[in-house]
Parts: sequence; structure tokens; C-alpha cells
Amino acid sequence: LLLPHRLQVSASEGIDDHLGAVLGHEVHLSIHIGPARANRKPVLQILDGEARTVAFAKLGVNELTRELVEAETAATRRLGEFGQLRTLRVPALLHAGTWRGHNLMVTSALPAWTEPADRGSAPRIAAMRELAEVAGTVRSPLGESDYAARLRARLASLAARSRSAGLGPSGECDTDVDTLVAAGTTLLDRFARVELTFGAWHGDWSPWNTRESAELIYLWDLERFEIGVPYGFDAVHYRLQEDIVTHQVDPTTAVLLLAANASAVLAPMGVAPSEAEPTTLLYLVDLAARYMSDQAEQAGAALGALGRWLLPTLLRHIARQRDA
Repeated sequence: LLLPHRLQVSASEGIDDHLGAVLGHEVHLSIHIGPARANRKPVLQILDGEARTVAFAKLGVNELTRELVEAETAATRRLGEFGQLRTLRVPALLHAGTWRGHNLMVTSALPAWTEPADRGSAPRIAAMRELAEVAGTVRSPLGESDYAARLRARLASLAARSRSAGLGPSGECDTDVDTLVAAGTTLLDRFARVELTFGAWHGDWSPWNTRESAELIYLWDLERFEIGVPYGFDAVHYRLQEDIVTHQVDPTTAVLLLAANASAVLAPMGVAPSEAEPTTLLYLVDLAARYMSDQAEQAGAALGALGRWLLPTLLRHIARQRDA
């Protein structure tokens, strides 16, 4: 009522015009910007002239989100090359390019708005196993794996960045980084001879990134997709996120429950009891390294302050193993 007419303030191409040209039809846009977190970026819901949702677009607007858009573009393209999965559907890549200097990806829309079907966890576990095996699996001692080398490199990078910065976000030495590096190095050394299976994972398989229908499981937001991680990472991630966000379990308690129930959580994935604890603890190190690398605390993420919930629990389990 207050603004009945549109005002064009620039003659340059708008994002709606650009997306219309890319898709070859009239588009209308809805934009979503989520809560404060490091990977927050504009997500555009694209509707056609009949108000049907036909696609989604993401824009990289800073260094981290540009990297994530590029990673999701590559992951979506690669999963498309594997052909149609049996139990799982992921978006198709419709366009990858740039708009006004920002990298842009457009993917097909999945029926996320349909009524979910309550089929229990078995179909989800089957889909997780299918995704984990999409590029094949490798069996190897942890210490000889590419994953261990990558994780050590990530931890070293965090330590170097911390030394370069000199101070933590509140002016004190950033002891959380030192704590994580020490914990991760200890676990990698301690479990070096443990044989694990390595496969792919979505990276953020959580209730809000998936929809389970009567026939298929739909999964989106592939920006954290990775190949060559310990088999079962998606299962432990889903359990932790479901407990914290859906069931409102205190984060520290949720981590304690995850570590205590590692064998039960990973058994449906076919992970042996002797491999369940190493897999779960490595996942927690991996997640903490992600949060620190993304500078989640500085971005205002609710769970960004790892020293308040994740790191103390991780240290407790490392100490318990040492004393056992």
C-alpha cells in the first residue's frame, strides 16, 4: 500500500533478469537470509509465472561463502555424474556462473514442502550408506589414510593462523585452538593403527536439510560434501544436530550422549563397535575444526563458542582413554 510502484535505481541487469535469462522463462524471487552464522549467504527461491517453485540460487558474497558456493557447485555436478541414486535424490545443477562479481549457482527444486512420511530411521540409514558408497570405499589404517593427512593439515593451518593473529576474539590467547590441535593430534596418534572404512559424506545431513517421503529421501545443501572420510560421519552428525536443535538437548549433554552411545548410533551403518568410538571422536574434532576455520564464534553462531560445550567433553573422553 505504501509503495505501489517499483522504482528502478540502476540500468544494470538485476538478479531477477539474470536468472530469467539463465532459465529461459519469467521468474519471481523470494530471498531467505538465515540466523547469524559464518556460512550465511543469500538463498533465492525462484518461482515461475504460475508461482511454482522451480529452482534455488545461492550467491557467494565473501571469501568463505564464495568457497562454499564453489564447493557445492562441484559436489552437485559430481553427484549428477554418478547417475540416479536408488533411495536418494539431490538437486540437479542448472547453472553455474557469476553475477556482478559474485559466484552464482542455480539448482533444481526438490519437493521440500510436501508432507514428510514417518518411516523410521531405516530408510535414512540406507540412504546414508548409499551416499557414503557413491564414489566407492577404501579400507585403511587411520594413520595411513588421506583423511588423517588432511585433518593434520587443517589443524596445523588453524595453529598457524592463531599464532599469526596473536590474540583470541576477547583479547586473550586463543587457547581453544591449542586445545583442539592437541586433542586432534592425540586422537590421530592413538588410533593410527585402527583400520577404518572411508567413504563420502554429505557434511551437514540434518533434519532441516532433508525431507523423507514415502518413496524417497530428498537431500540438499551439499556445500560440505566430501569424499574420503570415516564411514558413518553422517549418522553421528545427524544424531548430534537432531538432539541439540530438534530435541533441545543441552549441547554438552548431547555430545556426552553421542560419545556414550557411539556403537549404537553407528551399528546400523555397519560400523564395528571397535571403530565406533574413534569414528565419533574424529567427527567431533572435524566439526570443531570446521567451526574454527569458519570463525563461527566471531560470526555470532549459537554454537560457535566451542570451549563452552564441545572441547571439554572431547578432552574428557581423551583423558578417559588414556587412563583406561
